[in-house]
Amino acid sequence: MCADPEMVYCMTSAHRDTVIALAPDAADRTICLDPGADVPDPAGQPLDAYRDCANHLRTLIRSHLNEHHQHHPQPARTPGPPSGSPKAAAADVGDPDPTTADLR
Repeated sequence: MCADPEMVYCMTSAHRDTVIALAPDAADRTICLDPGADVPDPAGQPLDAYRDCANHLRTLIRSHLNEHHQHHPQPARTPGPPSGSPKAAAADVGDPDPTTADLR
């Protein structure tokens, strides 16, 4: 799971340490979402703590993705089938032959 991704984002330094212990080759691609502090786990707290955590994660992830895209621009994509079509759905899940999506 950690061998192929360009980046592995962790909520805590303990998560990062575990990833690196399991996949040492991923060390240079494994970072904490918030380098200044661990993202607090809302487990066992009121619903607002989960919402706050989700908003914090959304902000951190967007920031990292924007930074990543600035340093690694994506090539222009060719237009594909319309979103929501069976061919598009098959392509989204990596079906090698999207024309067979209707046959399942």
